[in-house]
Amino acid sequence: MTPAAEPRFEIGLKAAIGPFNYGDGLQPGNRTSASVEACLLCGCRALVFEYSHWSKPSASYPTAYRSADTFTGALRFQGRQRRARPYVDVGAAIGNARWSTTAFTTAGGMVGAGLTVSPSGRFYLRFSGCLLLMSEFYVGIDAAVGAGWRL
Repeated sequence: MTPAAEPRFEIGLKAAIGPFNYGDGLQPGNRTSASVEACLLCGCRALVFEYSHWSKPSASYPTAYRSADTFTGALRFQGRQRRARPYVDVGAAIGNARWSTTAFTTAGGMVGAGLTVSPSGRFYLRFSGCLLLMSEFYVGIDAAVGAGWRL
């Protein structure tokens, strides 16, 4: 009997928390984010694309910061184990941040790392962290938990 073909595509959702703010250290607290992720050619190396919507930051005082969006594209270097696959992502990011009535675009790089756990079959859980270093001195950091399906 031949083993089943390794899934080559993944699609998943994740929830995260962390800052995505101007890097001068004067911004309010964390934001939550919701993301959708697609992985193409998911073997040892993969192409990963992710869209994230970041909420308005939590703050104990009035702030003009509003929601933000980011889109990342990265190369994923991933272990080949079936049940637990550590990985590292390296790529580029584009963001749209809104402050008061102004919106502006930032661009930069990203690096992330995590662990994908497949308890059974094609379903997976993913635990990850990511650092975005953007133009306009924007910095994003998140810690996330996600789930998805390997196609």
